[in-house]
Amino acid sequence: MHLPTSWTKDPARRADAKIGEGVIFHTKPALARAMVARALAAKVPFRWVIGDEVYGQDPVLRGWPAEQRLSYVLAIAYQHRCGPHGQNARTVSAILPDHL
Repeated sequence: MHLPTSWTKDPARRADAKIGEGVIFHTKPALARAMVARALAAKVPFRWVIGDEVYGQDPVLRGWPAEQRLSYVLAIAYQHRCGPHGQNARTVSAILPDHL
């Protein structure tokens, strides 16, 4: 479950929602990585990991599926710097051939 920091750092909210002391804030990408790791450990059959920009902007999560030999597509923002000369994603996509 994703809890925003405004909840995890507010003792009154934690008490009202019965959120235990051991529950700490984790980013959505960290939660996604943990979920996929549990699925791998449980040998759940799946072929792809996909995610939107929230997940694609996290450099740790972007590299992790490849380390696990998983196919993945994680979106990045168009202004994300990714080209060999620091171009943004929009520029790189414009110079790529239509068919690779």
